[in-house]
Amino acid sequence: MSKATEVAPDDVQAWSGLAYVYTRMGDLQAAVEANLQVLAISPNDFITHRNLALIYRDLGDMTNALIHAQRALDVAPENERANMQAFVVELQQLAAEQSRGG
Repeated sequence: MSKATEVAPDDVQAWSGLAYVYTRMGDLQAAVEANLQVLAISPNDFITHRNLALIYRDLGDMTNALIHAQRALDVAPENERANMQAFVVELQQLAAEQSRGG
């Protein structure tokens, strides 16, 4: 945990920033945890659900990737809906390949 999140544990921006840093450092599990803290504070945060879907995809966890991509689609602003729908379809295809052992 960073100093910012210790001082302001309910600060979405602090947790989001921490998640970004962890992602850039390649510590994806820590990035997941920081993003989940954001969702504990702001459960309908589109960007956080999208980011979690991307991270879980990179970790090979298609189940959680799809959960968060679908949630992101549900709360997406109108200008992001088409991109999120395409991402959901992509994840569904990856999950099908993964289940077939590919």
